Amino acid sequence: MPDEPQRVVVKRSHAQIGRVGGAWKVAYADLATAMMALFLVLWLGTQDASVRRAVAHYFQDPIGSADGTNGGRSPLGGAGAGTGAIDGLLVAPRSAREALDRAARRLRQSLAALPSFQALGRFVELEVADDGLRIDLVEQDGSSFFTRGGRELSREGAEVVRAIGRELGALGNDVVLEGHTDSVPYRGEEGYSNWELSADRANSARRALEAGGLSPGQVKAVRGYADAEPRIADAPSDPRNRRVAILVSPRPAAAGHPTPE
Repeated sequence: MPDEPQRVVVKRSHAQIGRVGGAWKVAYADLATAMMALFLVLWLGTQDASVRRAVAHYFQDPIGSADGTNGGRSPLGGAGAGTGAIDGLLVAPRSAREALDRAARRLRQSLAALPSFQALGRFVELEVADDGLRIDLVEQDGSSFFTRGGRELSREGAEVVRAIGRELGALGNDVVLEGHTDSVPYRGEEGYSNWELSADRANSARRALEAGGLSPGQVKAVRGYADAEPRIADAPSDPRNRRVAILVSPRPAAAGHPTPE
């Protein structure tokens, strides 16, 4: 009887199969993590300074131990039941956001009726967001709220800011003022720099707001940033970086300050 061909059977263990089939998953997970980090960096690059500070605070203190809260503040305002916090400003629930929307509409109408608004109106920017109402008074060469290098509001600028004060006084919410300059060094009295100028301009705006009807108790901070937070980052000497920002908290009106309907 002729010899039959021999058959060889090769068996692989389950451990060998697992090593061959699962290695790609680790590489894929690393790639996905790297892409997520890249998208986060790109997104942060398009956000304003308050959002970047909020994200930094969240990752530095995610469980809220530094500020005594029960959980980390979400950078996007997700902490708490219906409210959160961004850089110290409460994130508005729907009713507070609607109140700010109404206030912004009334403010636009009031400002449009001012003679001085015809010259300065296009330099007043209003934006309602979840972290409150932001009013930017933006400077321009040849037409501005302040004289170049000046600390006090011009006559037209003061009229506009007083009108804003009347509306914000009726609203009753807390207010923070920020002064900003461009990167051109201040050339004037010795020992006086863009830091002093930005703070003095914000303080001048505060006085005009209070003259218009803003309660002194509504003002929670007056800050001068000099050129540290440019509006146009790739052109730090651009005159549009010179501005005063009026930040209105979304906090519902306190007792004694009824929210107008």
